[in-house]
Amino acid sequence: SVQQRSELEEGHLNGTFWLNTFLCLVFSGIIAASAQPLGQLFGSSTLANVLPLLALAALISSFGALPRALLERDLQNHKIAALNVAVGLISSCVALALAISGFGIWSLVASILTGTSLGTLAVWAMVSWRPGLYFTRRHIRDVAQFTRDTILTNLLGFLDDAIPRGILAFVAGARAVGLFDLAMKMSSALSGVIISPIAEVAMNTVARMQSSKDDVHALLHRLVMLTTSLIYPMTLGAIVLAPIALPFVFG
Repeated sequence: SVQQRSELEEGHLNGTFWLNTFLCLVFSGIIAASAQPLGQLFGSSTLANVLPLLALAALISSFGALPRALLERDLQNHKIAALNVAVGLISSCVALALAISGFGIWSLVASILTGTSLGTLAVWAMVSWRPGLYFTRRHIRDVAQFTRDTILTNLLGFLDDAIPRGILAFVAGARAVGLFDLAMKMSSALSGVIISPIAEVAMNTVARMQSSKDDVHALLHRLVMLTTSLIYPMTLGAIVLAPIALPFVFG
């Protein structure tokens, strides 16, 4: 909603921040409250212990959503990219050090909490805006009209991602879910490297051009042609190399 609006008022920013905070508190609370029932359902005490901390990580990450959106709106994507690399390196080092020390899955949990905390603090340091309490019903309505469909789309995407994992956990166990998750991450990495940077820039560019539908259509057409010409050869190459490379790397 911050990127899409051609004119932003202070009330829009405040309303977006507090609405996002409220929604994330609700969803994080649901995740934390469902930890024990899900742990019993899947027969895993580890799952019951890990979920509340992952819910906390999601909440911490949500606090940085608005300043990150402000950077993207100002086309400061290079700052975000540098931040992602730095945070990724630090959190990976934390995970590796703890894993070597024998902490098992808690090394991954600590890595996620470290990455989300550092990323949120750093992105706030990059922007001068700070949340206030001034906003009106109109500001909330403006934000909610655009955000409603986005939330529903993301919820459907979450279900599409979670349902196969849940079925696989029941049928084949946790190890199969881990292998499936690894495969999904590797297959999505190609599109992520190419598509994500283009999508982030395209969102802001289209927002600036939204008053001219012809220009928007022409831009989207060029973007689709560009991404397709890149991702299809890369995907076909990965299909050929994966049966050889994956056993060599992961055993």
